Amino acid sequence: MKLNSRGFSTIELAVTLVVGSMLVTGTFKVYRSFSESAEREKIKAQLQRDIITVTENIERDIRMSGLGLPGNGLAVSLSDSSSDSLMIFQNSSNASTRITSAVSGSHIRLLVENGAVFNNAKWVCCKGSVVEYKKVARIGMNSTGADTIYLSDPVGYTLTLGVDSLVYPADAIGYYIRSDSISSLVRYHNGLSVALSNLIDTLNITPRDKGGNKLTASANATLVSIVMGGRAGKSAKDPLIADSTEVNIRNGF
Repeated sequence: MKLNSRGFSTIELAVTLVVGSMLVTGTFKVYRSFSESAEREKIKAQLQRDIITVTENIERDIRMSGLGLPGNGLAVSLSDSSSDSLMIFQNSSNASTRITSAVSGSHIRLLVENGAVFNNAKWVCCKGSVVEYKKVARIGMNSTGADTIYLSDPVGYTLTLGVDSLVYPADAIGYYIRSDSISSLVRYHNGLSVALSNLIDTLNITPRDKGGNKLTASANATLVSIVMGGRAGKSAKDPLIADSTEVNIRNGF
């Protein structure tokens, strides 16, 4: 008996290769879609956990805003083109001292009765014509006269401090979005910055009055609305996950 030893024709081989490549391509697309979906869900879950953690931190810090200080202890930088930033000041020691010489404008130092109350304080709260916060560069102690608080920047022309005006040591806590190669939400505390989340890249802050009305400045705010979030993936097409909270400011006088 004669066997048929004919092999595959060129057309048959071509069809086999095309069908095989289609199957491989389809399988790869399904695998890639599944992997991307799983990665999005993983990022989404982590982002939601980050939002909860950061929200708890911000709420706790804002509730302490203005403790032992005049005003509400809040300084908000609002932006229409990028994320907002928030600074929270408090004076847990309830300490204060008085100015011994009037200052304003270009003055970069404050003469005070007792510089010892500024031990380890990085900021000074000044209550004059307005309430402002100035960063402390160093403290000069004088055993025979007034002590000196050296400021990092001039007092400025919006603030006038007369003799016997009170100044207060203040700790500062800040929240802002740091835009490096990867955006991250950062918590600042007296010179030390720590990234709390590499997924949260949006922070919107709205100061409000007692009636819930939106304010353009934070000095008279008694309520703060905060929205934060990020994308559940690495693409601009991925959905934006966000949450909001409102916090009452309990301190200030």
